[in-house]
Amino acid sequence: MWNDLLVLKSPSPPSQIDALAEMFGSSRRDFVPIRKTFVQLRDSEDNPLPAPLASVVGRGVPSALDQLLLLHARAAGRPTATS
Repeated sequence: MWNDLLVLKSPSPPSQIDALAEMFGSSRRDFVPIRKTFVQLRDSEDNPLPAPLASVVGRGVPSALDQLLLLHARAAGRPTATS
């Protein structure tokens, strides 16, 4: 009876690189556009000030920036043709 048993194995999950390539392979983008004001702000005397990025990376969650950029890249999607 056990000789006829078929063992099915689950496929191994894709690597991180394979998963990202699947998500963004057709986007035709080589970069994710990020506003300069997200990275750094300036006061009236042109001194640097913390911008929203500082609060993301300053929370002590190592993957927070990766997750934010992944979401932003996914939302940015494929560039549209302009006429």
